[in-house]
Amino acid sequence: MELWQKRWFDGDMPLQAKTVLDRVFTAKTVEEAKSILKALADVHEKTFGIDKATALIEAKKDIGYIAGYGSPQKRDAIEKLFDTEHPVFGRYSEKGSPNAVDAYRMGLELGRKANRESGN
Repeated sequence: MELWQKRWFDGDMPLQAKTVLDRVFTAKTVEEAKSILKALADVHEKTFGIDKATALIEAKKDIGYIAGYGSPQKRDAIEKLFDTEHPVFGRYSEKGSPNAVDAYRMGLELGRKANRESGN
């Protein structure tokens, strides 16, 4: 299981990160996006003991993931503003929103992969 999945699905997301992520949907400028991304990466670096480069990658994954809960227009705007994409479904501007069947299949595959990696 990837680190971003553990944060979202195992409840390992620290409160400080949740507070920063609340700001993602209100960001309007590149400067705001950079500030939010840095704040989230700083939380991840300190909380999970990872280096700056990895923390930045993980922060972008979290932002891409949460953007998936917005409207298609908002998801596209967030992905462009933060230069990120959904960690499973990719960029909205390139792939569009997954349909229910594709999302279900991708979810099953992620679950199977996590089970194999954990020895279940």
